[in-house]
Amino acid sequence: MRDFQKQTETAVWKERRRLDIRTAREKVSPAAIDTFVQHLIASQASVVGLMRDRTLVDNLQECRPLAFRFGLNGRVEKLELLLLAKHSAWRTMGMAHVHLPELAKGGHRAKAAPARRPVADPRPFLPSIGKPLVLVLRDGTVLHLPLLAVGPFDLLLGWPGNEVLVHLHAITFWEAA
Repeated sequence: MRDFQKQTETAVWKERRRLDIRTAREKVSPAAIDTFVQHLIASQASVVGLMRDRTLVDNLQECRPLAFRFGLNGRVEKLELLLLAKHSAWRTMGMAHVHLPELAKGGHRAKAAPARRPVADPRPFLPSIGKPLVLVLRDGTVLHLPLLAVGPFDLLLGWPGNEVLVHLHAITFWEAA
């Protein structure tokens, strides 16, 4: 009886969390993120896509709800990507990121269910727009950049012209700097 009650409580908690995340995402506008991604596609600039186990340098061809399509690398699911930036912007940000070796060894896969991810709700980031943040990503990358915009699934960090798109599922820890 006790196990059934605990399972029921867990199921109710997961469903509440799932609905809360959905509501939170609906309240945040995707306009700034969409504009950035469309700019990357239109400019055909070389972009860096940081993944858990590798880094790809390619040009972005198309954005779908669950994946990006690149020129040479084809379709890459958004859950596989940690961040996306212009190649020129990534090179100039050498001092803005470091690696934590203990996380860099294996990295963590993104949970398929948003309710099970460390960061899924974009609302806590809204008061930090314009302020510097410290983000720790799943692969051990630590970014120390100002927050430019918040989208339902992503953050836009950096400086105008040198932006970095970080997916919420890639973040394991964050704090205002």
